[in-house]
Amino acid sequence: MICKCGETVHPVRIGMGYRTCVDCSTEKKWGVVSVVYHKTGNTVEVVKDPEVAARVNAMSMRTGFGVLKGMTGNYAKLNSGPAKPVETLPEKPITDRVLSRKPIETDWVRVGEEATEIAESYGIEAAEHHLQKARDEKRIYRLDHERLLEIIKHINNERTI
Repeated sequence: MICKCGETVHPVRIGMGYRTCVDCSTEKKWGVVSVVYHKTGNTVEVVKDPEVAARVNAMSMRTGFGVLKGMTGNYAKLNSGPAKPVETLPEKPITDRVLSRKPIETDWVRVGEEATEIAESYGIEAAEHHLQKARDEKRIYRLDHERLLEIIKHINNERTI
């Protein structure tokens, strides 16, 4: 089948009932919303309106550990009442073992943005050097270093294809 622009319509599109090529189509692109049930139980939901999908994805982004952007505004309103009294536990003797560790403050988002800009301007080797320097300065964890490097390499491969 030939489209109105003169191009041939792909047989899969014809089988789906379309009579035009992709370029001449009036159908808007659809969006996708990630649905995370648990660490490994994830699916995607296809949404016909891409603006709705973008809004849902923006609200479901994490702002910190376990907090969704879409929930932060309502949380303050629900918990705006008077403060509840804190229960104190009886004191226990201190032993010679580690009771807890204070997490190190990292700024992996800023380091990732810097490394991405460096990779775009100067190449992946310069970005790797920047990530290693940030890791040596304890700005990011070792695992963050590996993940950021993997992300930057993936982005660079997508651009070269």
